[in-house]
Amino acid sequence: QTSNSDTSSTTRDDSSTSNDSNGDPKGATKFLLRKRKTKKITKEGKPFNVVVEKPTIKCVLVGDCAVGKTNLILSYLENRFNTEHIPTASDIYNADVMVNDSPVHLTLCDTAGQDTLDPLRELCYPDSDVFLLCFSIAKPKTFHAIKNKWAPKFAKTKASLILVGTQADLRNNPNVLNKLQSNGEKPISHADAWDLATTIGAKYIETSSATQDKVKEVFDTAIWEGLAPTNLPPTPPPLWKKLFCLV
Repeated sequence: QTSNSDTSSTTRDDSSTSNDSNGDPKGATKFLLRKRKTKKITKEGKPFNVVVEKPTIKCVLVGDCAVGKTNLILSYLENRFNTEHIPTASDIYNADVMVNDSPVHLTLCDTAGQDTLDPLRELCYPDSDVFLLCFSIAKPKTFHAIKNKWAPKFAKTKASLILVGTQADLRNNPNVLNKLQSNGEKPISHADAWDLATTIGAKYIETSSATQDKVKEVFDTAIWEGLAPTNLPPTPPPLWKKLFCLV
């Protein structure tokens, strides 16, 4: 897969579960506009420094355990994939993204799926621009959890919703199919996921972190939604993918 992404400026905040002086997890609830200095010429011809705000998009990934939320982020930012599941408490990743030659700061919040960590996870919700509701195509229970648990949590949110079907490469895997069949189950179909996305007012994207298929599209869509959710057409024009790159 070809990509125009350069991940040299991505960062990760591993201290996201620690508290600041106000008792909030660092980076969990406060995301200020990043700023950069530029020069402007006055009428007298003398330059002076002005501060230009860099918009920040806060994107939160939610869903059951072991659906591939962390791998989705790592595949996007670092082009790598972990074969072993490493439970997440709450991690925050940062990246600078160029959108049509303009800088945008992207903050990605990787949250835990365990019910016991609900209070910690919910600290990440305020001021979010986009929520990625993640389920595994190869794990029907995680899809049903979207319907019964995750989607209802965001029924009244003003943020954009994107339903993400992960592990798409396992849909036709013989071992996965045999295991599901033995339990009277089958992988989640594109049609069923699309119907759910329509019901909850979300876009739908299927992806695979292992193969990187449509990984970039997931986050490009999140950026697109976060920048101007009320002014976008239902489907971005074909050239929109070329407007986004990591810097």
